[in-house]
Amino acid sequence: MSIIKTTYNRRSFLKVTTLSGGGMMLGFNWFANLVPVEKSGKAVDTKDWVDLNGFIKITGTGEVTIFSPNPEFGQNLMTSMPMIVAEELDVDWKSVLVEQARFNTAVYTRQFTGGSQSIRQGWQALRTAGASARHMLVQAAAQTWQVPAEEISTENGVLSHKTSGKSVTYGEMASAAAQIPVPKEIKLKDTKDFKIVGTPRKNVEGAKIVTGKPMFGMDYRREGMLIAMIAHPPAFGMKLKSCDATAAKAMPGIRDVFTFQVLKEDYVKEIFDTRTFNDLVAIVGNSTWEVMNAKKAMQIEWEPIADTKEMQNFWGGQKREVFIPGGLESSSAHVRKMAETAVTSAKTVRKDGDPEAAFKNAAKIIERTYSAPFLAHNCMEPMNCFAHVTAEKAELAAPVQAPEFVEKTLSARLGLPIDKIDIHLTRMGGGFGRRAYG
Repeated sequence: MSIIKTTYNRRSFLKVTTLSGGGMMLGFNWFANLVPVEKSGKAVDTKDWVDLNGFIKITGTGEVTIFSPNPEFGQNLMTSMPMIVAEELDVDWKSVLVEQARFNTAVYTRQFTGGSQSIRQGWQALRTAGASARHMLVQAAAQTWQVPAEEISTENGVLSHKTSGKSVTYGEMASAAAQIPVPKEIKLKDTKDFKIVGTPRKNVEGAKIVTGKPMFGMDYRREGMLIAMIAHPPAFGMKLKSCDATAAKAMPGIRDVFTFQVLKEDYVKEIFDTRTFNDLVAIVGNSTWEVMNAKKAMQIEWEPIADTKEMQNFWGGQKREVFIPGGLESSSAHVRKMAETAVTSAKTVRKDGDPEAAFKNAAKIIERTYSAPFLAHNCMEPMNCFAHVTAEKAELAAPVQAPEFVEKTLSARLGLPIDKIDIHLTRMGGGFGRRAYG
């Protein structure tokens, strides 16, 4: 058992409040570094709770809801992260409901899924949240029963005092627990006592997935929503030359066809900004089928690009790099460039020992060259995003791995402050890096 401070990276806990229907809502910042919001003891209407992020919610009936902060694309974070909270909370996993948290940089500092870091980064903070909620429930029971807190045990969401024979569910004690101050230090379980973590558990969204419930970005619908698609070059290293959309615009259901730039010419890319083509054609219409047909009817010409350089912020500094080299539109030219690069002297970044002497004195040297075709990093779910943009704000629903990076890029592209951009996280139909770049 270890004792840690609950002020994890300054302040972990943001809000403790009771629910209007009875119960407990414990707000916490799994990845901290934030200014707390003080509303202790204030009743909150239950219809508003979904807009609050980073909470353990225990209702008066004992139902436990845990928000999962990171985007989910199939590695089961929505199951594993809440399992860690539930372990320290000492609640019956069968009684736990899991919800995807809204994207909110005012609450989270790492809503990023990638690099196999989610559990590693959140391990201690998730445990701290669950353990602190359990501590507050125990303290509330001790005050109510007038017994030492050390004599109270918990198991599967039930508080018990063996000497007096008293017991009560978390739900029955939740409102009282909401009035208990958040502990400054908390004891975490010994890993040998784990009952949930390390055991097989079903994916909390498994049933929704196999029954086709709307969960993914492609499922998102809004009244009056239109469908947009883009037309891009057939090969790398090409750009838009001209577009005749006369026939497409005359087709049924088509609202507009226009050209646009993905990023503005003077934009300095951030580390996670990327796009293969900057000048594209957008087709907007009433339905997917109508837009697909109009896309085929457009007369578009593409032309090769020359080497293009642009600025990028790179880990604290800036560098100017080649965006996409010219010549990639031709497979033969591409192979020729690869061959030219292969005989170019490499830059030595690190050198241990004397490899030249090792080769010179080797009894046998084996040399082989391998080549492989281009492998498209395609997702099962097509890349997509819902967007409702006005002059005052932008609302998006998207299957993205790094919403914070996307938010910054959108702010620059749309000319809107970050606090005017609202991103809803949807489940991703695959990602694995493909959806990390905005």
